[in-house]
Amino acid sequence: MKNAGVFAASAVAVRPRATARDADANGTFDDRAWMLETGDRYMVSGCDEAHDVVAVSRPRYDSHIDLVVYLPGEDRVTDVRVHRDRLLNIQRPLADDSVTTPPAPQPEV
Repeated sequence: MKNAGVFAASAVAVRPRATARDADANGTFDDRAWMLETGDRYMVSGCDEAHDVVAVSRPRYDSHIDLVVYLPGEDRVTDVRVHRDRLLNIQRPLADDSVTTPPAPQPEV
């Protein structure tokens, strides 16, 4: 894999932040995958493990978004493609890790 070194370095950088985050300390909301931002944590229905978003790529006219995510259970970083309309449970901390509120609806351009 061409990006194995980059993914390994990303896992080292994300691991402390991901393990320190308390699941009850941050606000959570349900929204579509296209709302994901770098630093978010999300859960997909049917999966017990949370995924920490390392990077997001949103091609303008594509029906999917490409993510680089950290999987704490496997202690690795991998790339994932998710349909942009997939409903997810999203956890978004502020810079000071205080509780967040759901974002205001944004019109698509």
